[in-house]
Amino acid sequence: MIEFIKVSKSYGKGAKAPVVHNLSFHLSEKQSLQIIGAEHTGKSTVLKLICGTEYPSRGKVERQGKLSWIANTLKYEKTMSLVQNLRFYARIAGQNDFTAYREEVDHLLRGQIDFGLKVHEISGLQKRLLSVAATICLPFDVFLFDDQLYPKNQMDDEIETLFRDKIQSLQQIIVASSNVNMNKDFIDAILVLDNEQSRLYSSAEDAREHIAMIHGVV
Repeated sequence: MIEFIKVSKSYGKGAKAPVVHNLSFHLSEKQSLQIIGAEHTGKSTVLKLICGTEYPSRGKVERQGKLSWIANTLKYEKTMSLVQNLRFYARIAGQNDFTAYREEVDHLLRGQIDFGLKVHEISGLQKRLLSVAATICLPFDVFLFDDQLYPKNQMDDEIETLFRDKIQSLQQIIVASSNVNMNKDFIDAILVLDNEQSRLYSSAEDAREHIAMIHGVV
């Protein structure tokens, strides 16, 4: 369960307009959400407020369950090997069976990344894939993503299928995006960010008119 109660978020001092203004919504357990809005409407900020890496300037955010970090922005310790990074993620997420965790991550990536390497020794695409795989194989209740769930257009079909099946098996996901169609197969509800007219919809179809009218995304 995630609930925003009259949440506003501003950066800096003075009379600057808030990035998020008086936002209230309730998301039930196991209800997956896509946060939609035009540029600079606070999508990533709302995601960070959900995650807990940002705090509201006003209002309250309530959460139940164990939330992930934002999967596709995972940070690596550059001086450690990838397997050492994986071991660290497993420890802080409460995954006690590291061998099983490592094997599942390796399976999703079809063994295409050498975990003995350091992060600067793999490609940008490999880093993005590893970030998502390393997160979705951990025991979180809610998984957070910014923009794409995974770089679908850059993956081979077998890896894309493995990622898709794994994400569909997750209990709950929340993703921020400007495109209502990007992640529609994984989503139960849509939060349209539109200043004081922000609203939670039960489906993408219900949200389509609002998005088209305000943002011209659809």
